Amino acid sequence: MSLVPEEWGGDTIMVPVSALKGENLDGLLEMLVLVSEVEELVANPDRLAKGTVIEANLDRTRGPVATLLIQNGTLRVGDAIVAGSVFGKIRAMIDDRGNKVEEASPSFAVEILGLNSVPAAGDEFDVYPSEKEARLVAEETPKINVKPSATGYVFPSCHPEYLICSSSRRGTKRTQSHY
Repeated sequence: MSLVPEEWGGDTIMVPVSALKGENLDGLLEMLVLVSEVEELVANPDRLAKGTVIEANLDRTRGPVATLLIQNGTLRVGDAIVAGSVFGKIRAMIDDRGNKVEEASPSFAVEILGLNSVPAAGDEFDVYPSEKEARLVAEETPKINVKPSATGYVFPSCHPEYLICSSSRRGTKRTQSHY
């Protein structure tokens, strides 16, 4: 993927900014709004939620906890969710201020409780109509054993079953691992 600026005949808008000096941040925001309007980049809040796991951990009192970024749809307490090979029914959601919330719309980040295990950061998540369906999808997803080490986490070497797997939730075959 190559980005060619408009000045060179491409279609990528470039905006010089300095966050340290606070220069041209308004110009950047204007260009973001312009591009989102022209390309009609709009999330649909009236569908089942989809997004990405930002971080996850095992809390001694609350169990598996995952912070999710909702990219499309609306996430609600009680939804059946799958993130990688992990599934569950959302028991509670907590916003960035520590308040319990009942639902979260696109672009919001929330912490959720109710998963059966800890998902990996970077896993995509999807909401399903029933917990039974979510469990079936999670069981089809190959599990990757992540081993802690002194310098971080060590993933197993690439194995064909992780690179290409049938995924009924997307209806396609994955050609690369997203782990």
